[in-house]
Amino acid sequence: IIGGGLIGCEFTNDLLNGGFEVEAVDPLGYCLPTLLPEAAGKAVQAALEEKGARFHFGPLVTAVNRADQGVVVSLNNGETIAADLVVSAVGVRPRVDLAKAAGIEVNRGIVTNRLLETSAPNVYALGDCAEVAGHVLVYVAPLVAASRALGKTLAGEPADAGDDQDPGLSGGGGTARSGCGGGMADRGGRQQCARRIPQQCRRAAGLRPDWRRHQGQDRAAEGAAGDPALSRASGAVAIATARAERQLLAWLESCVVGLNLCPFARPVVEGSGLRIAVCEADDSEEGLLRMQEHLLRELDLMQGSSAEEVATTLLAFTGGLVHFDDYLDFLDQANALLAAAGLEGVIQLASFHPDYQFAGEPPDAASHYSNRAPLPVIHLLREDMLERALAAWPEPEKIPQANIARLNAMGRAELAARLARLQAL
Repeated sequence: IIGGGLIGCEFTNDLLNGGFEVEAVDPLGYCLPTLLPEAAGKAVQAALEEKGARFHFGPLVTAVNRADQGVVVSLNNGETIAADLVVSAVGVRPRVDLAKAAGIEVNRGIVTNRLLETSAPNVYALGDCAEVAGHVLVYVAPLVAASRALGKTLAGEPADAGDDQDPGLSGGGGTARSGCGGGMADRGGRQQCARRIPQQCRRAAGLRPDWRRHQGQDRAAEGAAGDPALSRASGAVAIATARAERQLLAWLESCVVGLNLCPFARPVVEGSGLRIAVCEADDSEEGLLRMQEHLLRELDLMQGSSAEEVATTLLAFTGGLVHFDDYLDFLDQANALLAAAGLEGVIQLASFHPDYQFAGEPPDAASHYSNRAPLPVIHLLREDMLERALAAWPEPEKIPQANIARLNAMGRAELAARLARLQAL
């Protein structure tokens, strides 16, 4: 495989799972170098190497020639690799020649500010060729958001291509802020459908067994052993991740399953397709981009996996989105990414937060605890699984009312104490 980025690593993993011997070549130093810090990228590398992958980091592929059996791949360090098949996963590279020849500033891409303005008056850039505020984002969702923002700018209403409040990023099903509730969530539309049942089932545990985060963090810590500062940082992330997993698993057992908020959750919680992913990022501009990228990777992983491998995913956030309003803003963006990826009707996003609040209900209502979790969480749920569960359950429309009655009977004080105990784990 030529390339050690997201697609190259995905191909490597899938081919290893299919019983193939895999060698991968990349000129950079570790897996996923444009998406992950070095410690995390080397953790991914270690997980794939444990399965049998062999990586060649540093050299470039200079030639691929047919041989009597298969092909021979030549590297610029003089090595050759005999293979049956070559898969190219080299990604995309912005073409900047025209802009450079015109005297427009370029770097990794055509340099623009957040209004998509280049260094030349009245010339704009967007898409794969653009480097917007220091970032080259080769995903569909940023392109859609940028095109909407640029349309407004050209129409005389300057719009920031990364503005979290851009109305173009706030549609697409799922939870949205209610006009009557400030930072309150609305029960209407798809969110009501999600909450009606597996809004409580959105539990997922670890990546595929070979990509489990806690294993990767252990290896990241080992790989950073020679650098005390990197080792401390890697260790802190590993501790935060392990704690988040512990809190969410306890929440599933004590609340979702323990209180029977989702009557058919237990098989999912106890099954092998349960996945918990943890994103350690703050609310800075860079941190929000990391959150978006992490969500896109989770969507990609779910799409590329069977329901037995990844039935459902909980994406937890440990470094940001502490305030419920900030969480709702990001949830709007998440639903826009889902829509831009063409996954509406395939994957549904459900929402949980320590301060979750439904619109139109008293702030101290016990019913809010149906969607309160120890951490901010976005749940990725396969809609076909949801539909089958709904069809198989007698009178599913009665589940929310039963949950509210159960929570009211327990009382807000007991529910708050239970949540506090989970957050203290």
